[in-house]
Amino acid sequence: MEKCGVLRLCVVFAAALGGGLPAAWADERPTGRLMIVGEHIERLVLVDQHGESQIYSGDDLNTGISLAPDRYRPREVYLKGGYQCHLWSEMQFAPVKVEAGQTTELKVGAPLTQGLKVERRGKLFLLQYELQGVGGETYTAANRGAPPEFAVYKGDRKVGGGRFEYG
Repeated sequence: MEKCGVLRLCVVFAAALGGGLPAAWADERPTGRLMIVGEHIERLVLVDQHGESQIYSGDDLNTGISLAPDRYRPREVYLKGGYQCHLWSEMQFAPVKVEAGQTTELKVGAPLTQGLKVERRGKLFLLQYELQGVGGETYTAANRGAPPEFAVYKGDRKVGGGRFEYG
């Protein structure tokens, strides 16, 4: 009996120091489910509130991800077709809270919406092209060989145009 008590104390102490729990006990921890609302995601990197990252792809993204209760936010999103999004702070994308036994939605990915920001500086207009996902995140093309083009028309006559620059 005494040895069993010492062993149990050692296992709990090891777990408290970050040694983890035995595999049989790991399945008993409560989890929540994170459902991805968005399409065409090849890979998703999630970060928890402690800064630890995990990579998800394939069926996990279609059927939902089982996670320990915590706050999570996407750090990187890679879409089919070569589009990517890097989110480095909570200012860019607010975290979602996953609670035990509940399902939480995370909106990232396609369909994508094209947009244009226009800023006036004296007689000049600065045009900034944006490609946004369903959660408001901004994507860029991984292949920067052919940046987006634009054209300016006055009625039916083209009066200007050009290409956007990356960066």
